[in-house]
Amino acid sequence: MSEQCIYVIGHRQPDTDCVASAIAYAAYKKALGWDTRPGVLGQMNPETRFLLNRFGIGEPDFLDDARVRLDQIDLDSPISITKDTSLLEAVRVMDENGREALAVTDAEWRIQGWISRSDISRLSLTDTMTSASLLKETPAAFFARAVNGVIIYDDPLMELNGQVSIVTAATKKSLRHYEVKNRIVIVGNEARVQEELIEKGAGLLIVVWAKKIDEDVLEAARAHHCPVIISGCGATNTSRYLFLAPPVSMIMKTQVTGFYGYEFADDALKKISRTRFRTFPIINGDKRLTGYVTRYHLMNYKNRRLILVDHNEFSQSIHSVEKAEILEVIDHHRIRDFTTPGPINLRNEIVGATTTIVATMYRENAMPIPPAIAGLMLGGILSATLNLQTPLTTDRDRRTCSILAALADVDLEDFAREMFSVSWNLEGRTAETLLNLYARHYDFGQYRVRLARVLIPDRSYMTEDPDRIQAEVEEYTRNQNLDFCALVFISILENGSIYYMAGSRADWAVEVLPVKDVHDHSMTDGVGAFFVQTIPALQEVFTRNG
Repeated sequence: MSEQCIYVIGHRQPDTDCVASAIAYAAYKKALGWDTRPGVLGQMNPETRFLLNRFGIGEPDFLDDARVRLDQIDLDSPISITKDTSLLEAVRVMDENGREALAVTDAEWRIQGWISRSDISRLSLTDTMTSASLLKETPAAFFARAVNGVIIYDDPLMELNGQVSIVTAATKKSLRHYEVKNRIVIVGNEARVQEELIEKGAGLLIVVWAKKIDEDVLEAARAHHCPVIISGCGATNTSRYLFLAPPVSMIMKTQVTGFYGYEFADDALKKISRTRFRTFPIINGDKRLTGYVTRYHLMNYKNRRLILVDHNEFSQSIHSVEKAEILEVIDHHRIRDFTTPGPINLRNEIVGATTTIVATMYRENAMPIPPAIAGLMLGGILSATLNLQTPLTTDRDRRTCSILAALADVDLEDFAREMFSVSWNLEGRTAETLLNLYARHYDFGQYRVRLARVLIPDRSYMTEDPDRIQAEVEEYTRNQNLDFCALVFISILENGSIYYMAGSRADWAVEVLPVKDVHDHSMTDGVGAFFVQTIPALQEVFTRNG
């Protein structure tokens, strides 16, 4: 997907309204030409999954951070070389691909070493003894490859000291002045001179401007264990290229600084700012090379571009949301700590569900609503309004439900009964499971609060021992280091709620909740707009008492 993809996301601990809003609004923006995708920040509950399956809609992408990972940005391709690649071949691969460094990998693409252009260039700037130490250990085949030549004779007993002599225009008499013992000797196409150099102890003979080697020369080469190569280059290039003949294994770094693809780009930028290197390998979980990241990539990447639906509080949103580029917010909750560096499109309305707002936008712009999207949005409104029973349910919510039911070709009452039946089965579910599925997290100043609502037809579905549920909520609260936690079962048919609460600040919450005390598990009247109405009241009492 494109780096410029815009994700439409709801809040953490996603409910049906936020998932339906994200999917529907992403489809709406895509129809207008935007590169949008729906995202989800946590595990979806059974009700939401039922609706996706019911209408054949794929699951949104799971996101856990607004920052981008290295494997999500446009990296350089994973070109590599092997330990047997010559330095000259490594330079050519770098030139052909515009690279300043390359990983040295095995057949499984696991990194064995690292070689940079500066590592190779340094050879020509240092003392010749450095090059000599490499050349004396280089096999004849590498010299032949470097000069585009052919090995006419090779010998396993070759002895080199790594020094190089060029003897391209000499007589037998003048050869007395040359010291060639165990040297690499570049020579012209003069058989007499070639033979004399071999007899003087040349370690390796590289012949230029020749098509064949005389048999007498080869006989001398065999007698003195001196390999012979015919170069495919002239004398100048032969002398240049042979210094790059050694394999990269001789100078490569074996301690390689790199990154896993799952690391965040901004973390990588901090690390490379403390080094002098410009290119770094990227590996996957199997430690195989997957690409390269450069300073250029990390200086020019962007974190995610987001549209927030059904929330605006940063504590409710994706991790590191403050580092993202937020383009729009579509919500029906209070506006609290939401800030952006620049202006955005913000639509906040007093309705029972965010999906009502999204459906309205379709209609305002004469945008056809596909039946599957209509059915999903219908489920979002019914879920958020508890089947149109909460005090914040508006006439627009009701009218929108009627329109969406017609577009989805479903009977509104039958569909509601079918949808709500999915979450009614509580058998075998612990309080911890329900809290993980349904809870939303809030930060009221220094206090950590988590609230969850679970829909049931009536209290007969509460088959678990109340003391056991209370104990599980208390244990969950301790384990999560929360100041207050509430698990609320909402009976749709009885229009009431049952509260289970825990935490060191639970007594404060009792001031604004419809219960007598922390351990009051009786049925209260009214289902309420749990999150929309309860959160502001809780925040006020926590602020006042804190």
